[in-house]
Amino acid sequence: MLKLSPSFHPPPCAASPDPKQLHALSLKTATFALPSTSSKLISLYADPKTSNLDYALSVFDRAPKPTLLSWNVIIKCHVENHRSHDAISLFCELLHEFTPDSFTLPCVIKGCSRLGVVEEGKQLHGLAMKIGLGTDKFVQSSLVSMYAKCHDIGSARNVFDEMPEKDLVSWNSLIDGYARCGEVDLALEMDMRDLITWNSMIAGYDLNGKFKDAVDVFSEMLWDGFSPNRATLVSALSAVSGLATLSKGRWIHSYMVKNAFELDDVLGTSLIDMYSKCGSIESALAVFQSIQSKKLGHWTAIIVGLGMHGMAAGHWEKVSQVREMMKSKGISKDPGCSSIEHQGTLHEFIVGDKSHGQTRQIYWKLGEMREKLKKVGHVPDTSQVLLCIEGEEEKEAELETHSERLAIAFGLISIEPGIPIRIMKNLRVCNDCHSVTKLLSKIYNREITVRDNSRFHHFRNGSCSCNDFW
Repeated sequence: MLKLSPSFHPPPCAASPDPKQLHALSLKTATFALPSTSSKLISLYADPKTSNLDYALSVFDRAPKPTLLSWNVIIKCHVENHRSHDAISLFCELLHEFTPDSFTLPCVIKGCSRLGVVEEGKQLHGLAMKIGLGTDKFVQSSLVSMYAKCHDIGSARNVFDEMPEKDLVSWNSLIDGYARCGEVDLALEMDMRDLITWNSMIAGYDLNGKFKDAVDVFSEMLWDGFSPNRATLVSALSAVSGLATLSKGRWIHSYMVKNAFELDDVLGTSLIDMYSKCGSIESALAVFQSIQSKKLGHWTAIIVGLGMHGMAAGHWEKVSQVREMMKSKGISKDPGCSSIEHQGTLHEFIVGDKSHGQTRQIYWKLGEMREKLKKVGHVPDTSQVLLCIEGEEEKEAELETHSERLAIAFGLISIEPGIPIRIMKNLRVCNDCHSVTKLLSKIYNREITVRDNSRFHHFRNGSCSCNDFW
């Protein structure tokens, strides 16, 4: 019989051991109380591939005396499963029992990075200094990454300069931070480069609307002998979409075919999106039809592409056909979701959402926004309604409750004037919401940043950093 011991590890041949079987065996053999056993079970249950975090929490809660190792594992699992708020809450509980170590802090700092909460990250930086981990290379590397992703590039550079040993991860984190903040020229001046560095610079130019620069850096990278990977090509295709230069897009597509790149969910979606935005819906459809195993991203991209070229003219046939094909294959489109952080809490909205505790105030603010938009001459672009809804008033009402509008309304009533409103959206911002957000930034004199699945949009005084290409 297989027995668990303090040094128990699944056999090498067991690539994906069943955590429930191991859990049962640990209870049967009375080894569950061993810290190494409970930690191993937590890791297996919370593996993002299986994502059974509730079981992991159950194991953690039943552990007689959780060790620092157990705390570290459960916190790490929450971060990896995109539950960083819960990870930070667990960290606060941990502080009542233990002093965090050089494994704990990088995990929690990563959680702050994912949430974009730089103030909490600064508190962790202060704690690291207080307990003697301020110069730990793993802590410093995670701090550089956190500050860079939170757009505090000055603090990122300060930590980077204090590092006695600067590894490639730290270099790339800083360069990526420069790129995302629009300081790509400074990134180009840094000496150490590898594929990740090139990718960061190309993505940085693209995210900040400098599409020609992104394509130029891509060409320079090829000239310097670096071979692009999927991430490189996705950013390059996105930049070409912004330029709407079909010839460049076909050149990149030709490179992909020549080098046998498979059109997976992300790359195939980017290619379909590029052809749609460059005005060749026929090529977009050809790419879509050539993909043998179509993923959700492919279906979504072609629907959006058809919307650009068909729905505006009232042609619903192809869109309806695609939706029926998705339905027959059991594929459903992800609902649009926008999130905004306020006072350490993440507030999420979907289209037409009325579940928020401040729904009454939010919808009152939507009404105020509508009236102010009318006064400055905004006419809703109802061609952006991706549902077969009859009547212009009904279409306008549907547009008004898009998730990003709800998030903006919440931001206007909750975040003090002068403080930027920052929103994350899982899908592409529609044309009408983009136009509305530009106007709202001027009407309310507010800086609004929206990160959709295409790029960052920095709205200020009635204009957007993307120059209306995304």
